[in-house]
Amino acid sequence: MPGAGIMLAWSAVALGLYLPAADTTGPIMIDIFAIGFGGSPAIIPQTTLMDVAGGAQGLAAALNHAAFNIANALGRRLDGIAITAGYGFGSKGIVGAGLAIAGPVVWAAASAADHR
Repeated sequence: MPGAGIMLAWSAVALGLYLPAADTTGPIMIDIFAIGFGGSPAIIPQTTLMDVAGGAQGLAAALNHAAFNIANALGRRLDGIAITAGYGFGSKGIVGAGLAIAGPVVWAAASAADHR
């Protein structure tokens, strides 16, 4: 679980840097790489689910993928709202950073439940 918290923080920082980096080729390429590197938190819940699912590992894996698909759709919807509101394409990074910052709330709840 500590690894999940670290990767959520990484994602929040990398996504927060998207807006200031968006206008310059070098910095945006580095930031896009950093954002992609931050995608590894997907491995942590998948592994945890496989550990606790017992005989329902297939169902746990399917629910994990469904949750990520819902999150992807929600992120794109919020990006669209920000762009339509006139904040420009760089606002996608701010939306992503906001969502990544909200992630530690869920992570803390899961971590607390794990300790019980």
